[in-house]
Amino acid sequence: MTRIDWGAVAGLAASASAVFAGIQIRESRRSGLRQTSLGFLREIDERLAPIAAVKTETLRAEIIAYRREPGETLSVDAQQYSAFLNALDRLSLAMAEGALDPTIVRPWLRGVLEPKDVWIKFIEQLQDAIHDRSVLEYLQRYLLQK
Repeated sequence: MTRIDWGAVAGLAASASAVFAGIQIRESRRSGLRQTSLGFLREIDERLAPIAAVKTETLRAEIIAYRREPGETLSVDAQQYSAFLNALDRLSLAMAEGALDPTIVRPWLRGVLEPKDVWIKFIEQLQDAIHDRSVLEYLQRYLLQK
């Protein structure tokens, strides 16, 4: 008659339980990242919607002129575009820190940030106008890494 080592059985059961708990934690984290990513993208889309019909070149020129001439005022459209830019910068930071799901965010960003060279040039012009290289720094880093 074979004797059952109940201590070994209990150890195996505990190991299996730990593995299962680890899988649940990982899946819960993935789900949380997906939900956070989609929420962030929805927020950015909402910021962009009111100004979607306005030419971005016009808004960019207005923002740069405003930064060069602090006495000027920004139009409502330019203010909304500026908020959109700040949201993109926060999105880039969150993705760099691993707080968002890159499989969701990267394809969305590719669609928004084309052509890259235009974005990079605008960010550099804005940084020059403000004399501050940290302006839209994370968005710039994201654009330069590809």
